[in-house]
Amino acid sequence: MDTNPVRIMMKHPEDHTPAGRTNVLVDAYTGNIVMIVDWRTASPGFRLVKLWNREVHAGDIGGLPTRILACAISLSLSLLTVTGPLIWWNRRGKGLPVEPSDE
Repeated sequence: MDTNPVRIMMKHPEDHTPAGRTNVLVDAYTGNIVMIVDWRTASPGFRLVKLWNREVHAGDIGGLPTRILACAISLSLSLLTVTGPLIWWNRRGKGLPVEPSDE
């Protein structure tokens, strides 16, 4: 017997996301509610991290400038994956300069 619950996504009238942010997990066999994650009553930490991520990404907060900022930050992370190994490659084998001793 499969024990995975069924997820139902619900949308409040003031929710501007396409699928809604409220999730209800229902036991597939008994119909009992296993868990409700309602964005109206969610903790501030959950709302900040989980919900605002979509709003910033989609430009719901701040419009086009926020979308451009999110794009620039994403591109800078991928740029680090290239520049990091390049810096390592250029330093490889050069070693650190040795200072002369006073002895």
